[in-house]
Amino acid sequence: MPGAPRERIPGRQGDGYAAVPNRLLASTDPRVKAFTIAIYAALHSFTRNNNPICRVSIPTVAKRAHCALSIARRELRNLRDMDFIDYDDTAGGQRERSAHTFTLLGDGPNEYP
Repeated sequence: MPGAPRERIPGRQGDGYAAVPNRLLASTDPRVKAFTIAIYAALHSFTRNNNPICRVSIPTVAKRAHCALSIARRELRNLRDMDFIDYDDTAGGQRERSAHTFTLLGDGPNEYP
């Protein structure tokens, strides 16, 4: 019903938004696909308090972006190659599900979306 308060879902995170840099949205680079944007938005959703750094596993990023693990890995490499993100190649542990530290670089140097 319009105007009625929404029911909170237990355990659900806040209803915030995930920003995507205009430079990524406007890119004509053939590597930029819908999943590229979804992966960036998924990473952004893990950041807090205007801090461009998040620590999360790649399977968790893939799940948030609604894509396969192999697609998430490919798009993370593409985003890093295009200077939209940076991340460590080795996670905290050597297991697949260990968290990586990701830094979102935004639209340019020292700019966080």
